[in-house]
Amino acid sequence: MRKLIATVTLSLVIPLVSAGPGGAGVVVEAPGSTVAGKTIGEWTGEWWSWAVANSVPHDPLTDATGAQANVNQSGPVFFVAGNTGGATVRSFTVPFDKYLLVPLLNVELSQLELGFGTSGADVRTQVIGFADLIDELHASIDGVPVPDLFLHREVSPDFSFSAALGNSFGIATGPSGIAVADGYWLMLAPIPFGETHVLNFGGGVSSFGFSLDVTDTITSVPEPGSWMLACLGAAGMVGAAWRKKAIR
Repeated sequence: MRKLIATVTLSLVIPLVSAGPGGAGVVVEAPGSTVAGKTIGEWTGEWWSWAVANSVPHDPLTDATGAQANVNQSGPVFFVAGNTGGATVRSFTVPFDKYLLVPLLNVELSQLELGFGTSGADVRTQVIGFADLIDELHASIDGVPVPDLFLHREVSPDFSFSAALGNSFGIATGPSGIAVADGYWLMLAPIPFGETHVLNFGGGVSSFGFSLDVTDTITSVPEPGSWMLACLGAAGMVGAAWRKKAIR
């Protein structure tokens, strides 16, 4: 069960989950939503491609503090790391304009792992079979439980990845062939700038005695490039004001 990891007919955004002090709070997107041009299911394949491309100990999944949370992050969705079992507590920052993809509990399989003679249909069947065994989920934001977690099952389309040497899943290095992921995820709308929230999530498979739990303290900040542009803009305004004063 090493591949099970921590990872919402609804068409509306689930109501506000939790409001931080003086802030707008955190919104959980509805299951199957399209975010930045891709469905949540499609984003789960992107998440796996990101996760297996990182090598221990400089990877977000085995990271015990949050120091590696921003490794290789790019694009409009920030990939929150789960773990490969047990409990993890982390603190880190996220860009305030990014959606957050949170893995409650999910499974991935590929031709690289099952054999390249395995058909794509068989890969998908086996993944779905494992995901069907998930029987416990939990998630809360600032202590407020997120409801109806078993509605948040997302199955990826076929995708592919390249597994890094020494990745946290023990997958052999190289191209995956056809890969499929299935399981439970939350897609969070961007967290308003300056807010801090505590996210707890995880799940389990009782028939395997497998469980995991992750607690993340997350603070939204501008991206480094945004800070630089803001500083340059402020410097330009000060310079213009000084020149205007000097001309007088």
